[in-house]
Amino acid sequence: MSDRPTQMQAREATKRDWHDTLTIRQVVEEYGIPENTLRWWRKNGGGPDEFPTGFTVGRSVRYRRDDIDNWFQTQYERAASNVS
Repeated sequence: MSDRPTQMQAREATKRDWHDTLTIRQVVEEYGIPENTLRWWRKNGGGPDEFPTGFTVGRSVRYRRDDIDNWFQTQYERAASNVS
């Protein structure tokens, strides 16, 4: 028996990934990062410590929630290590 996912499992994983993306507005609302800051970071190739630049779908910019959460976790860990 193969460990490879079936086509249906692959489609479901892709669907979950798509539903776990955020628009600029959602990032602003959920994470409190100002919209102009997000746009500036994206235009100039990332923000502090290479904040995820996202990707476009048509004319809409999307960010993967996991990428933003990982970035915040890295910032937290870096700040915590500087305090100790």
